[in-house]
Amino acid sequence: MHITKRFTLILAVMLSAVNAVWALNFKSGNITYYTIGNTKTVGITDGDYSAFTELAIPATVEYNGESYTVVSINAYAFGSIPALTSVSIPSTVQSIEKGVFSNCPLLKSITVDSGNPVYDSRDNCNAIIHSASNELVQGCKTTVIPNTVTSIAENAFQGCSGLTHISVPESVTSIGGWAFNDCKGLASIDIPKSVTTLSNGIFFGCSSLTSFTISGSVTSIENSAFSDCSRLSSMFIPSSVTSIGAYIFAGCEHLTKITVDAENPVYDSRDNCNGIVRTADNALIATCRRTVIPNTVTAIDDLAFYCCNGLTSINIPANVTHIGEMAFTGCMHLTSVTINGATTVGKKAFVWCPALTSIYCKSAVPPVMEGEYEDLIFGTDMDKYSTCTLYVQSENINGYAADDHWSRIEHIVGATEAPTYMITSVEKKTVVLAQSRYGVYIGDFVIPETTEYAGETYTVVGVEPSVFEDCKGLTSVVIGGKQAMSESKEKNFSNALQTRATSGADGFIIGARAFRNCSALHSVTFGEKVTAIGEEAFAGCTGLSNVVCESLTPPTVWDNTFEGSTYTTASLTVPEAAAAAYSTATTWNKFADVVTGVSEVTVTRDSRSYKAIRDGKLIIYKNGKTYNAQGIEVSL
Repeated sequence: MHITKRFTLILAVMLSAVNAVWALNFKSGNITYYTIGNTKTVGITDGDYSAFTELAIPATVEYNGESYTVVSINAYAFGSIPALTSVSIPSTVQSIEKGVFSNCPLLKSITVDSGNPVYDSRDNCNAIIHSASNELVQGCKTTVIPNTVTSIAENAFQGCSGLTHISVPESVTSIGGWAFNDCKGLASIDIPKSVTTLSNGIFFGCSSLTSFTISGSVTSIENSAFSDCSRLSSMFIPSSVTSIGAYIFAGCEHLTKITVDAENPVYDSRDNCNGIVRTADNALIATCRRTVIPNTVTAIDDLAFYCCNGLTSINIPANVTHIGEMAFTGCMHLTSVTINGATTVGKKAFVWCPALTSIYCKSAVPPVMEGEYEDLIFGTDMDKYSTCTLYVQSENINGYAADDHWSRIEHIVGATEAPTYMITSVEKKTVVLAQSRYGVYIGDFVIPETTEYAGETYTVVGVEPSVFEDCKGLTSVVIGGKQAMSESKEKNFSNALQTRATSGADGFIIGARAFRNCSALHSVTFGEKVTAIGEEAFAGCTGLSNVVCESLTPPTVWDNTFEGSTYTTASLTVPEAAAAAYSTATTWNKFADVVTGVSEVTVTRDSRSYKAIRDGKLIIYKNGKTYNAQGIEVSL
């Protein structure tokens, strides 16, 4: 026993001595070196180089009277030097690891000694190139890539925030992962057709990149390719792309339009959903702040909405049966979620969603939460179980309260879809939609032109003030639309006459604050009878992305009728014949994205033709066919 301990102690001392020889660190000229084995060679490792403005790496250094040759530079060794402007590499350096000068925004001059057998800076390119492979391993803000370069290494331009534009020559066939990571000033880049893969994180954090054209030769887009490109506004996926990784648009808070080429064999962007759907299994895999999930989608892929910071609310249609793992993780501004029919919810689906206060679940049977305890939908954010309210249909509340996992949410509230109508004139047979005695609505809602009561037909002429205010589970509404009576909601009437009516004989009037703070509301359709919309009627509707007006005469609105952001984030669809009128009408002329086409389909009042809402979109049924608001035939 004692012999064994003694041997172990001796061996430890011997190993320590060997390690001291093989890994001796010392400083010379404020640069930290480490010895390599028992040779007279050293490498450079990271240290405090923040004061450097110019860097001439020596070929040899002296230590304890001995001369050492500098042969290597560790990864990220000189990273994050704010004032560094120039670098020179001696002929002795034979190994340069990735990202050695990452996050050096002012670096503009890189030279390699002409006698270096491994690296060069040919054609005064201000870059380090591996001579044998023609790979560019490190660039800077003034790099001009020679046409003899065939590849760009991982992290080659990482953190080069001074870089504003660069052209990649046709000779380059591959670009490594994170090559332009965190190039915050990069506003434009030319990628040749010879590059077929957009590697992991290639443009991660390029916050000045507002647009990017993916060439028709690209076949693969890997994980995080465009993550945190916060100013990126639109993206077109060509037919050549057959492989797309996870969270490619995470953190792209201004991305509002995603389109996939109709000829793409693997992916589509059906129903102009502003998302990417994998055709084989109808799974939504990539999204943006204006994504509206089509009713043909059956699953939300893992990480599909990961760090979608511009998303404020989402309506998940009934055909979606599975919500993937971490699907909405990191959606910092997501306030409400409406689940219409999911049967399973993946692990940590809503982790790091600090603004989430409402989940509206219309599934009759509580969806199965995958995982246990810290793997459940809120992860380790245990406070969320007390700050987030779960709204379910009143008849389903007992089932959720008895479920082992859903019951962890402290506030479970019963909701209804039944509106209350108030008679405004017995003689004229008119009613307005008034405040429901329940006050909570979930999902899509249609306010019809007429409704039946006691064998009489009443005309709906208005919505009272604040009727739907703060209904964060309301996802879409059609106001004054023609709807089949079999789809109408339950109706309740007051025996007393309504004396505070907001409507008149001249049309349909929507009262002040009627839909204020309905943050999940993403689509609203104003029927042709709507003549006026009150103050703040749609203020706080931060998720509104689709506004349709069927009237040839723009309804009267106030300056504050809509949330200010709506004019840039939502599209306005109007009759083609009235486009000019809306373009000059007060407030309506603020909409930046105007689409025409409502009038392209003539909607009659017979039983075969009517309008209704399907998954938040206006659908026109006519002669056995279905059309969208633009008059284009669609399949359901």
